[in-house]
Amino acid sequence: MLFPETIYEKDLPADTGDRKLVISIAPERCDAAVWSDGIPGSLRIVSTTKITLDQTGQWTGFEDFLYDNPGLLAPMSQTTVMIATDDIVMVPKAINRDNASRLLYKTALSCDIPVTSRYIETWHECCDISVGLLLPSKLHRFITRSFQPVNIRWYASAIAEYWKHMLTTVQSNATKRLQAIAVVSASLQLTLVVLDSNGNMVAAISRKGTSHSDLSYHILSLLASLTASISDDVNLSVFGVSQEITAIKQELSGWIDARLYTYISGKSSIIDPAQLHLIAPELITAIETA
Repeated sequence: MLFPETIYEKDLPADTGDRKLVISIAPERCDAAVWSDGIPGSLRIVSTTKITLDQTGQWTGFEDFLYDNPGLLAPMSQTTVMIATDDIVMVPKAINRDNASRLLYKTALSCDIPVTSRYIETWHECCDISVGLLLPSKLHRFITRSFQPVNIRWYASAIAEYWKHMLTTVQSNATKRLQAIAVVSASLQLTLVVLDSNGNMVAAISRKGTSHSDLSYHILSLLASLTASISDDVNLSVFGVSQEITAIKQELSGWIDARLYTYISGKSSIIDPAQLHLIAPELITAIETA
């Protein structure tokens, strides 16, 4: 069963040394996927929309989600938690951590965040850059207490690393200078990643919209800041719910032709489950539609 309603430990492969877990946390949605490499059919996915996460440090629903799915708290060889947040900074790896930390607090998009013990910074590397996240300290403590070992990452960096994998080992048709990947959630949260043809990070943003027009604007705004000729320089792939991404494609048609991928439960995956630790769980059911 690909999409069980609840995951218990009895549903998981017996070899705890081979279990892998990935969880993505967004303001209005949480997804979890667990599987074992080399065991066909071991993939299990559960989701909830009963979650809130805001930049004041308030969050609800995540703890209940885990307790409703006790198998997610079973021993794992690898756990990755991906968080969709605007409170990030991307810096060259050459910048020392003290300076990078100051930049994180200064440039986090919720710029009114005070430097207090209510927040904890966490860092990881992605596509040859360093990415810092500013998390509510109680959320950080709950994650690190619940999962050991755990790797906390920004949602967009996971998309960037997966697409770099696709560019460098799978796809050979990167004919343009820039590769843009836009992921649109059902709640109209946009994550946009831009890589060069070698898979190096060029830019990434996360934005919340109220309509597909908002998201189209954010996509065009970022791409226009990177090149004077979007259609000549950029390959754009858009993942999301069919109705929304089709509307986005139409609005972008005067500037760029987007390749669309929509989510259809039960269809063949374009993503190897062994790569799930690099990408958001909902993308495993994405198939190309245009």
